Amino acid sequence: MISVTHISFGVLLTEFVLTSLGVEPNTATLALSGIGALLPDIDTPSSAIGRIFPFSKIIEQKYGHRQVTHSWIFIIMSLILFSPLILFIGLLKYAGIIIGVISHIMIDMVNISGVPFFYPSPARFVFPENKASRIEVNSKQEYIFLAILIFLVTITTPLS
Repeated sequence: MISVTHISFGVLLTEFVLTSLGVEPNTATLALSGIGALLPDIDTPSSAIGRIFPFSKIIEQKYGHRQVTHSWIFIIMSLILFSPLILFIGLLKYAGIIIGVISHIMIDMVNISGVPFFYPSPARFVFPENKASRIEVNSKQEYIFLAILIFLVTITTPLS
């Protein structure tokens, strides 16, 4: 998925999770969830986040794109690496980052190739199972999906 699709889904999922828990998400939390939603693509220098961090090329060469950073390992790494931020930015904003990371992996399951959630197992997790129903990156279907996400974020943000 393209960056704006990841950001939109990250914000929407964060709103849903936090409001379901009775917590009102603030603008900073939603912004951080958008950043978190970009983090798994740190494994490729052609991504928005990969262009910022020069070591993304090393990760891509060692593991490949949409491998270890799109798995349970990256979620655990994020939980640990970002945990000191709780002291500086608070639990709510930390949760926004983590939900954003999870949202990225979830939405890439809708992609044609899916994700290796239980990396290093080569099994790929996809949704839906029918390949013809999945969304190809930068396709007409993704832009329609993005328009729906933006609409949902637009109407739910004031409500949450």
